[in-house]
Amino acid sequence: MLDLDELKRFNNWAIAGNWPDLVVFIDVPLEQLLERLQKRELDRFEREDRAFFERIFTGFHTMAASDPTRWLIVDGTPPKEELAATILTQVCERLKITLS
Repeated sequence: MLDLDELKRFNNWAIAGNWPDLVVFIDVPLEQLLERLQKRELDRFEREDRAFFERIFTGFHTMAASDPTRWLIVDGTPPKEELAATILTQVCERLKITLS
């Protein structure tokens, strides 16, 4: 398993050092994520085994916990419309954006 520093170095390479001001992490329990994947055609990464998803899940949680000012963790279990409204509200609050 990658440690946090190694994971950050890999991500830094992947995004060419262009880290966003805010990362929205839609947190869905692993079991629910795997269930959702069974309902659609999968790409190469989505066809990986459970251990792969466990590592990804843990890695994102670790990165989010290590930098809470940059990461916004949102519960991804509500229905789409409710989730979208929650994300919009929280992003606006975090970035101090007022919608008229």
